[in-house]
Amino acid sequence: MKTIPRRTRCSRSMLPLLLLLVLCAFALCCEASAATIHLQHGSVNEFYPDGYAGVDEAYIDSAKPDNNHGLNWEFMIGPVGDGSIRRGLMRWDLRALAPLFDSERYVVIAAELKLGLWYNNAAFGEPFEVYRVSSANAGWIEGSKHHDPCPGAVTWNAVTSGARPWAGEPGCGKPGVDFDAEPVSRFKVDTLGHMHPRYLQPFRLPVDMLRDWALKPETNAGLLIRAASEADEQRFTYFVGSEHMRTDHGWHLHHPELIINYMDKQATGTCPPDTIVSNGQSNRLILVPEHPEGSERYAAQELADHLRTITGCDIPLIPEDAYRPEFG
Repeated sequence: MKTIPRRTRCSRSMLPLLLLLVLCAFALCCEASAATIHLQHGSVNEFYPDGYAGVDEAYIDSAKPDNNHGLNWEFMIGPVGDGSIRRGLMRWDLRALAPLFDSERYVVIAAELKLGLWYNNAAFGEPFEVYRVSSANAGWIEGSKHHDPCPGAVTWNAVTSGARPWAGEPGCGKPGVDFDAEPVSRFKVDTLGHMHPRYLQPFRLPVDMLRDWALKPETNAGLLIRAASEADEQRFTYFVGSEHMRTDHGWHLHHPELIINYMDKQATGTCPPDTIVSNGQSNRLILVPEHPEGSERYAAQELADHLRTITGCDIPLIPEDAYRPEFG
């Protein structure tokens, strides 16, 4: 396959799937092999040959402050309308990825989190905020209950029910104590009213935070996901959880996904200058705007998916502001 020129806008003739999209992705050549890790419950790759099993998630409910909701197939976030609030917790164990963050061989470029949802209740287009949970709250346990007490598991009132309250306030609620005062990311849910699962556009996570998760696992308390406004209205969203295994409508295909893009410096020269992929490897990147709008991100993803289909190779999508000259 001939290469896309070093920095050229994608054309309609290159990818018919993009006919109705705003084409904004660039293909850049870099001096090392580019790669992407997709982490989901059960995903297999070189770092997790037996399948990834390191994601924990639960929602906590102010209306049932001593009950655990760790076994639910979905997690519901937002104000319920009866004065109660639900918030989501998610933690990714990255200890096996320590070589990516602690080696001269690799450079982690960017990371994104992709969430699936299946229902909005009057939360159309609502903004959500993602915070890093303080290490003072590390060690919360997902639990094994749907809506019942579970000693030792996370609840609205406690990091570990019956033993250890939140460092600040119930509900992992005190900024600067329970979680960092500023969000690490923000995203909006879609405006669809149907009840079929679908993915939202991925949102970025700080690479330095993932580095801490990999190299300092004892401090990894994960993420707090909450509605930007928790005013007393019935305005909440159901997100698809990692344990959701129903196959109707593709529930099992919309688990949370952590996407990590990196460069392997020791794999230089694996891709000849006039090709995109050679021997299953590529030294290409697809750049997307720092803050993609409308169909911009979808256009780039369609390109990456198409190239994966015909080459078997994942070509990373990275934000333009994450690109550095040393990549080539």
